[in-house]
Amino acid sequence: MTRLLNRVKVYWLYFYEFLRFAEFDSAINGALYTLTRKSYSSGKRINSRLGVFETRRGTLDFVYVNYAYEVDLKHFIEAHSFEVFFDVGACIGEYSVWLAQNGYRCFTFEPVQSSYEILTKNIALNKVENNITAFNYGLGEKPSIEHFKLHPVNPGASRRVDCGTAHTAKVEIKTLDEVYPTLNLDPSAKILVKIDIEGMEVAMLKGAERFLKHFNNVTLIIEEKITGSQQIMDTLNAFGTFQYGVVDNYNMYAKKVSSLTEVNAVKSMVSDESAAPASPTFHGLHPVTIDTGKNHAAGKN
Repeated sequence: MTRLLNRVKVYWLYFYEFLRFAEFDSAINGALYTLTRKSYSSGKRINSRLGVFETRRGTLDFVYVNYAYEVDLKHFIEAHSFEVFFDVGACIGEYSVWLAQNGYRCFTFEPVQSSYEILTKNIALNKVENNITAFNYGLGEKPSIEHFKLHPVNPGASRRVDCGTAHTAKVEIKTLDEVYPTLNLDPSAKILVKIDIEGMEVAMLKGAERFLKHFNNVTLIIEEKITGSQQIMDTLNAFGTFQYGVVDNYNMYAKKVSSLTEVNAVKSMVSDESAAPASPTFHGLHPVTIDTGKNHAAGKN
């Protein structure tokens, strides 16, 4: 019953947001997608609380730009104190545009060409070029050219595969460690990094070791459903001390602990829980995220 009520709440939030901006077609498309799991979107320009967005025909772009999508994640961001935002796996740029309009400095990474083209259009459409620097490559463990399987309906679900086919595209991968020195960021900057890269999370973190050691005030939001939280924590623990928690059904957070007092507090907490399973206790929000299919093994959040 709780799950049903939660889902009803989320659907209501979606429709409220669509109707609030007179996006009646999107409200109808949302209902049709819920019933058929097919997108009937015409690919029009959509207004939302996040900004104004170009979207693609027959995709779920119209869902991504709705404030109710991943609403708990947005609440987490709103409650967090930061100055710089890294959007890793940005798709059409809805998070970066939203935050750039609110004065945050954003560095945005999207390797899939078709998504990057819409992303750059949305940056210009919202006149936030001064606050967003967009990169047409992904982040991983080492520089490479990779094959990405493209998802026609769920573009945010595009992911790395081993071999190229008629349904894949080649994309460029770099490491955050080679990129961040060019960004001229102060080591004391408060940084929030959102990572949504369909199973490449551990590889991306390994390619960000120097970045994570260089900046003390870093919080990561990481989609963990494909990789699993334990692999992510094991990787980060090799680089320093982190506090972990739950954001929603699909995302965890990892906050770097820099002061000696904070380090001792985290170590004490882990010691107190030594009789429990190895994973730290997660403290987070109660999830109310709609399942668009993006979080399945073949898809993205």
